[in-house]
Amino acid sequence: MSRKEISHLGGVAVIKKYGNPGTFEGRKKGGLNSQKIHQQLQSGFKVRKKIKKARHSVLLAEFIGIMLGDGHLGKYQISVTTSSITDVQHAQYVAQIITELFSVEATIQKKKTSNALVVVASSYDLCRFLEECGLLTGNKITNGVNVPSWIRDNAKYAKACARGLFDTDGSVYCDLHTIRGVNYKHVGMTFVNCNENILVFFKNLLEQCGLHPTQKTRYRVFLRRKKDIEQYVFLIGFSNQKHRSRYNTFKQMVGRVA
Repeated sequence: MSRKEISHLGGVAVIKKYGNPGTFEGRKKGGLNSQKIHQQLQSGFKVRKKIKKARHSVLLAEFIGIMLGDGHLGKYQISVTTSSITDVQHAQYVAQIITELFSVEATIQKKKTSNALVVVASSYDLCRFLEECGLLTGNKITNGVNVPSWIRDNAKYAKACARGLFDTDGSVYCDLHTIRGVNYKHVGMTFVNCNENILVFFKNLLEQCGLHPTQKTRYRVFLRRKKDIEQYVFLIGFSNQKHRSRYNTFKQMVGRVA
């Protein structure tokens, strides 16, 4: 058999297996097969990950709050950075809701140079979807990001977003103060964020809930009244186990200091 005949038979076999490269269907078949081969060989060839586009919900609003707090939205990847000492459970929670909301796998990575955990999910489509939800890529402060209107205009979503924000940028502490020379302890809460849009949203929401937040410094909002903090826990609550534990601990210490 001549080389020409062998070449002809080979071409027929290729067309039979991969389709005619001169047609749309042939190119499509060949492209899909190429992706499959690259994946099998683990060649680093990137295949776009399909995501589930979550509907507006309480859980999505809470996740937006988490992203507005400790999150970063890039072009191809999202990340949430937290403490490897105090927030391991919350990092696991964030990874779980990313998968639940978007059907995208999230990993938790420990930074070698600091006590930090980073929850990471890589997906171009996820990043674009979160932009559609109202987030902005890049630096949240310089870009002046705000809480999306679909959250601000819905009371349930707004509370869920506030929960996500406080879980990342809030703190529950034991406050010591003096009245007429007598020292007392009580539970205090503070929320810190250098984005004034976010800070205004959080403070306004507390006021809409009938609470009495104070703001003695530019980037810090406090709750100090006992009834206010009890109402916050009832109306908004915590998803971060660290805050729940500290609240329950300090609640037992309230009263006059001997």
